[in-house]
Amino acid sequence: AAEAFSDLLAPITGSATQSKGMLIEGQGLHHELSRAVGRNHAASTKPLEFTIANSDRSVGAHLSGQILRRTDYSGIGRATCDIIAREGGIVVAVDNHQERLDAAVDAMNKSGGRAHGRLCDALDQSQVDDVVAGVAKEFLDDSGYNLAVVLQEMSYDGSIEHVNRYLRRLADQFEDVRVALDSGVARVAIKEKGIELPIPAARLSDGTLKFLCLTTVLLHSNPPPLICIEEPELGLHPDAMQLVAELLRDAAKRSQLIVTTHSEALIDALSGQPEAVVVCERDFDNATSFRRLAQADLSRWLERYRLGELWRKGEIGGNRW
Repeated sequence: AAEAFSDLLAPITGSATQSKGMLIEGQGLHHELSRAVGRNHAASTKPLEFTIANSDRSVGAHLSGQILRRTDYSGIGRATCDIIAREGGIVVAVDNHQERLDAAVDAMNKSGGRAHGRLCDALDQSQVDDVVAGVAKEFLDDSGYNLAVVLQEMSYDGSIEHVNRYLRRLADQFEDVRVALDSGVARVAIKEKGIELPIPAARLSDGTLKFLCLTTVLLHSNPPPLICIEEPELGLHPDAMQLVAELLRDAAKRSQLIVTTHSEALIDALSGQPEAVVVCERDFDNATSFRRLAQADLSRWLERYRLGELWRKGEIGGNRW
């Protein structure tokens, strides 16, 4: 079944349209799916509700597939979810039973997919549609594919103005970030001084896009309880790390942050808060060790040096040689 689905889902997920239906009612892809697995699911007593959608790819080439399902995580439902997850999609499981929902989400995440769980009545199509629309707008995906819709949502609650202020601090020529709807698709662009038309995301530099994504995550008005960022310095000018450190410090008041870095500039910017830095070292005899820095141990050093300098000099560890 999984191999048969792979052949079918390639053209489906590559479509710019959205398909919705219930397999037990024979709508949408029912006949093709039945042919693929060699059985008639119209006789099934367990409805499988689904949405397969392809979203705007203006920021990166990322397949956005979403499947909402009510059945337990087995059989055809499991095969479909596994394929979508393997192709880079996000699976959203819906159920009116919390324990069953948690078990399904846990199983999908352990299998290597990315899954979210939402309590709702999967037989109520209006509730399902609301969940589909809401998940894509909640938080920025790690691929950045939904940047435009998240920024559009931030424009409604006013938090996008915080993003604009940091963009202007990054570069004087930036005016603001704009989200426009084009044939029902949200697209993001940045308006620059002296240029008549906003610059679309596809023509922005990697560093500008990276900074825009970081501000979108860290300035969210209702952030998730845990945010993990790997090497935020990649693609950014060292001078921008002062702004990134400021964003991190502010976001840490509202969410738990775990950030990995090799940036001396970022560590420099944390000189006033060394306890926020955990030094990670690999000892091939004793495995990996983590050590949190302490203000009391570094107070005299910090009178003359910045924290990043001490790192480079080998005074706080975390060095290869």
